[in-house]
Amino acid sequence: MAQVWLRLDTDFYHDPKVERLEAVTNGQGVFRWIKLCCIAHEGYGQIDTNDAAMLAHAERHTGLKGRRFSEFVDACAACGLFDPEQWGKGVITSNRMLLEGSRRLSSEQQKAEAGRRSAEARKRKKEDSGK
Repeated sequence: MAQVWLRLDTDFYHDPKVERLEAVTNGQGVFRWIKLCCIAHEGYGQIDTNDAAMLAHAERHTGLKGRRFSEFVDACAACGLFDPEQWGKGVITSNRMLLEGSRRLSSEQQKAEAGRRSAEARKRKKEDSGK
């Protein structure tokens, strides 16, 4: 499986939003927030917790279940790390996460299209050489 990189500023821990999360979670929340960002990146910028499989995946990787998971995401949203309006709909995301997700999707679609065109060209070349 190919690696997919998550863009994270090297000084992210100085961001006031991250510092607030660290304060309200007694230093335990930042790593969980990063894990949720990684899972969201896999989902092209979002985690739809209305999908039972996605919710279970996110809960498993944060080590939080049910009410504790929701309270943690509430804290992230209150700190400005996730979009509170989208979280109200059960979707964990942010504007930046959606932007990165759409860039990744666009890149993957371009690569797939290039691969399709290359395969078609090889097929035509093979057919032409057989004539």
